[in-house]
Amino acid sequence: MTVVSKNVIYAILIVCLIAGIFVGFFIIRDSDISIRNLSVTLDGHVKGSTSAEILIVEISDYQCPFCKKFIEQSMPSIKNNYIDKGIVKFIFKNFPLLGHRNAKTSAEAAECAGKEGKFWEMHDAIFGNQNVWSSLENPDASLQSIAINMNTSIKACMDNDETLEKINSDYNELSKNRISSTPSFYILIKRTDKAETRIKNLVSLLNQKYKQAGIEFHVIAIEDYIGTDPVGALPYPVFREIIEGFLSID
Repeated sequence: MTVVSKNVIYAILIVCLIAGIFVGFFIIRDSDISIRNLSVTLDGHVKGSTSAEILIVEISDYQCPFCKKFIEQSMPSIKNNYIDKGIVKFIFKNFPLLGHRNAKTSAEAAECAGKEGKFWEMHDAIFGNQNVWSSLENPDASLQSIAINMNTSIKACMDNDETLEKINSDYNELSKNRISSTPSFYILIKRTDKAETRIKNLVSLLNQKYKQAGIEFHVIAIEDYIGTDPVGALPYPVFREIIEGFLSID
């Protein structure tokens, strides 16, 4: 998807939210929406309580401008209102797009910093300096300089490709589970009969509300969780609507 088309979608979403489009909530039969069963390992770098009720898995690419937009515009409110309050456990997974020549190298830099206990600091700094390193022929020195500024050395780790296997493994796993663009998300809660019915209703509501923006939601199941799979740098109110819908499940 092009930058222009993604910006158009984002603009339509904002219009929908400002206009306050109302779609009546109604009960649907379980057979009306199918469940996509995915085989994804729910591991990665974590923010928040390990016992949180809701999981958000972000699938991201450091060179992706829309991933940066999510980090800057939506993530702060998600963190303040849900992660910091122990409601959401946030998991980061790498998906360096093949069309982004420096995406995998930047993922290596963050993972190498993670081996020194500085993953999230490096994660934020890499996104914050995206315009500095993303267009370079060889971004190694620039990324290593970012690490040095936080008193961390990643050169040996990057030179030896110590984290490349994990990055490639995540990419291959996610590719087999319908991921093709970034940022993508899995928003999940423990699976019960009541949760399944409620989430099917919520997904139906979301698909009607955001149809004009070209955004499609699905019901997904991973391990013993069920949820949905928004795609794109969606505005915070969309994430809030999903999270609050999950929290309303008794």
